[in-house]
Amino acid sequence: MDPALLPVPHRLRWALITTAVAVVLLFCLWTLGEPPQRIAAFDQSLLAWLPYRLMTGLSAVVTTGKGAGLPARLTVLSLFVLLFFTCRSWCRACVAAAPGPVDVCDFEDGGSAVDAPRVALRSLLAKQLSETRLYPPSTGRAPANPTVFLDVAAGQAAPTNWMSAVSTALGLAMNSWPQAAYRVNVTVLKRDQRPEFGMTVTVTSLALGGRSAMTTLWGRSWEDVTCHVGYWVMAAILPVTRQVRLPPWRLWRGRVLPWGLFQAYNEGRRHHDERQFDLALWQYGEVLRADPYNIEVRLLVADVLEQLGLYLEALDIYSGARHCIDEGRGGCATTSRGWFREKLERFSNRIWHRWNERPGLKLRYRYANTLAATEWSAHEWLVDDAKGERAEVREQMKERLRASLAERFTHYVQLPNGESIDRDFASALDGRSERDKRLLEVLFRLMAMRELQDLFDELPVGKRVRRLGRSRGGELTGRSLLILRDVWAPLRVSEALSRYLAAPVERSSVPPQVAQRLISGLLGCGPQVATPWTPSVLGEVLQLEISWRPEMIDAAINQASGGRVRQLLAPMTYADHYHAACAYSIALKWSPQGSESRTQLARKAVWHLRAALASVESGVAARVRDWVLAGDLDLTELRSCPEFQHFERDLFPRPGPVPARPAVSFHVCSRAYARQLILDAAQLLEQQWHENWSRGGDVHDIAEWLRGDVDLWEALHQITDDRAWYWRDRARFIRLVQDTVDPMAVAGAGFPPPYPRYEEVNLSLDGSGTAEATASASPTDLSDTTAFVIDQMLQCLVGYLAERAASMGRVGTARAQSRDHRGILPSLRELHDLCTVRASEWQRVAEHLQRFPIDIERPPQPEERLRP
Repeated sequence: MDPALLPVPHRLRWALITTAVAVVLLFCLWTLGEPPQRIAAFDQSLLAWLPYRLMTGLSAVVTTGKGAGLPARLTVLSLFVLLFFTCRSWCRACVAAAPGPVDVCDFEDGGSAVDAPRVALRSLLAKQLSETRLYPPSTGRAPANPTVFLDVAAGQAAPTNWMSAVSTALGLAMNSWPQAAYRVNVTVLKRDQRPEFGMTVTVTSLALGGRSAMTTLWGRSWEDVTCHVGYWVMAAILPVTRQVRLPPWRLWRGRVLPWGLFQAYNEGRRHHDERQFDLALWQYGEVLRADPYNIEVRLLVADVLEQLGLYLEALDIYSGARHCIDEGRGGCATTSRGWFREKLERFSNRIWHRWNERPGLKLRYRYANTLAATEWSAHEWLVDDAKGERAEVREQMKERLRASLAERFTHYVQLPNGESIDRDFASALDGRSERDKRLLEVLFRLMAMRELQDLFDELPVGKRVRRLGRSRGGELTGRSLLILRDVWAPLRVSEALSRYLAAPVERSSVPPQVAQRLISGLLGCGPQVATPWTPSVLGEVLQLEISWRPEMIDAAINQASGGRVRQLLAPMTYADHYHAACAYSIALKWSPQGSESRTQLARKAVWHLRAALASVESGVAARVRDWVLAGDLDLTELRSCPEFQHFERDLFPRPGPVPARPAVSFHVCSRAYARQLILDAAQLLEQQWHENWSRGGDVHDIAEWLRGDVDLWEALHQITDDRAWYWRDRARFIRLVQDTVDPMAVAGAGFPPPYPRYEEVNLSLDGSGTAEATASASPTDLSDTTAFVIDQMLQCLVGYLAERAASMGRVGTARAQSRDHRGILPSLRELHDLCTVRASEWQRVAEHLQRFPIDIERPPQPEERLRP
């Protein structure tokens, strides 16, 4: 990669030079000074006579008569000047690396853009620089930094006495100090060619010699090109500042950072925060296309996929990121290895963890968590309901995961007779029966247990008691990792085992690796239990896993937490409390409704949740709100308890009653989102065709409108053919709508709509929309029925309309092109009929979608939006 456009500030180098000059200056003053004559014997120390000797040396330099000689005076004076210069250079480097204030100058007119609102665009650029996901630099006006000493001296009056000489010296020092780190000069341009709005921007590093970088950018509007300029400026400044050490820019220090990459990341984070997940995934994909080894961005992609309920796709992202990390460590991760090679790999992994701690640990933790989330990943693996591009992508994803999981874990998971599970593993991955699904759940959770064990074994001993990385909203500590390994993972495996053994299969086919971990977690033993595998041990384990009692969970969590003494000396953190709450929530599945044990487990889980959220800031608690209330599958059983509803009302208050949540809520939320997305797009496109009629156009404009309309209908048909489950189809449709409709209309309508939360979706089984219609239905039945009806409506009704309208659009496009070839101009009547017919097609789609009794409570849109 090419070096950065701006000079890299070397703070450490200038700090060392400044320190060396200061030491030489002090040594010269100490040499010229005289030792004290009247100091007591017990005060004959360095701290007692060093200040005196330095002061006498300084007096020897500044006094006349018996002072030091001329060479000594000149040497000390030169050292003082050199020290001032090095201190100034050090401060300039610190200001440039902060980054310090950015001086946005007044915009200049390039001669062809007299109508540009330059003052408003300057304010918009300053706001854009402050809204990027970095340390927001000050963008106010600042005086220009002097570049040479003559610039400093030019503004100072000649001294007349010693007082004015002192003030002049102080003025020189203040004026020579850096006031701003960077200066941005912009010249606005305009041309006839599209895109017609442009700006020539120059970024100058004022703190490091005035080196600058320049480029010219173009856009569809003044606001569009101003946003491009803001991203280019920050992309030029970022690689030479301290902020490049923050994720995900660690590898771009001192390199040219493509401004398109920086723009895609910031736009993706903006869409992510606004819950526009389709566009966020699209922008993150653009980032990974330019920076494929960026682990932090891969984690963001997987996080969005989990919020959409696409756990299998998230697992594929984690698996690919793990391969990238293994390649970065030298590719030591294999499965068939001997004792020496395994020890060598763990030693190398410990060294690697010291330098790449956070992203690798966060990745492996979430990889194990997603492996254990088999409620939907196993279902997605075995159920083949995808169509089109999504079906092809899923098959390729299964092939990658099949090879990755078999390579990484089949060495550890074996059958009771000692044979490898390659045969059963392959049959479970290729099967379609309920038995295959339950066996796949067991295998995936065994892999999650092994991943946590490897992660703990590879960490140095000191890292096991300190913080390891950040989980969702808190810190993943060694204690929380022990809770995950010794309590959470055995519970997950035992849950899958209980469902697997309920099927008509033989017990001897159950993988045995769960035995020792279950016994160690239940009986409070260490992680390694030398109990051989026998059928009697299996019976004891199964008997124990069926009878998970609250006191057993307490003992296991207390054992993993280090006992009462350690909890008093080092209180539990957010991650410790949260994972303990997940363990209690999973244990609820073995407690019958209305039992005393279920009440105790629910109270303990809610207590740990309250303690976890109380240990973090309010902003962090707000960010994990959606994950706690609907996203985490570990808390599924707890959400149906009254204790959790009281917890939700206390910590996350909202108008209206607390909704009764289904077991899985993302299914109905995704269906409601798909309906609202198509409805808003149809209304916007209907309005756009009316705008086309009022604006008018020639035959070329008509042909372009029809081609765009055909692309939209084909994209809509592709969405509905797969029941709007594929996010790339939805993202392509959204971008087509944004390119077709006026940007101000898109921004005013808040398109695309945000992905709704469950409490924002109003459900009804019939068309009445009343509360009585839904009172007798359970939340799970209501959400499943609603999702099914929307699926059928999208696939049948809207799909038929899209195919019909697309065929009509292709005919109209061919007719317009034929009239263009013959030179026949359209009449106003023909233009009116065309726009009316095309608008009525979109109106018909909107009317059909509005008939379904479902609604989304959308927050009010702001009156002003910076960008469409």
